[in-house]
Amino acid sequence: DNQDALEFLDAVFLAVSAITMTGLSTVDLSSQSIASQVVVWVIMLVGSPMMMSLFPVAVRLFIMRSENVSKGMAFFGLNTSQEDDSMALKVILVTVFLYWLLSQALAWVLFMSIFAEEDHYGLTAWNALFLSTSAWHNAGLVTLPNGSLPFRGDSNAPSVLI
Repeated sequence: DNQDALEFLDAVFLAVSAITMTGLSTVDLSSQSIASQVVVWVIMLVGSPMMMSLFPVAVRLFIMRSENVSKGMAFFGLNTSQEDDSMALKVILVTVFLYWLLSQALAWVLFMSIFAEEDHYGLTAWNALFLSTSAWHNAGLVTLPNGSLPFRGDSNAPSVLI
């Protein structure tokens, strides 16, 4: 078994780093179990600025549905109906979520197509997914044994990671 034990304080530090997108880590993520890496990945997704900005929109939509609001809000000084507000909130939720999801999926596919064919750096589908998500969220965390050092000098890496 090649996995290091994750101490409590290291786990807390890593979780805070992942959710705040600071990219600091006191442990080598490549030596952690896949389960630990998945938890960090999920924390990055939940703490992403886009997900955090969708939360109040979802709450407002939920409140509008649960309360009987007869009027909508003002939009540029014009009163709107509750149906208008609800539709606008749904459009925002769906559009932003789909953008968030599809852009990350595209980054993962690009990463896999460029690097996995030639088995660059031992990159697996999981490592590519974690790395593309981390790059998209500007978290700076990697699951490769040497971090991002192997990509130094590779002209394809910056185009995908940026």
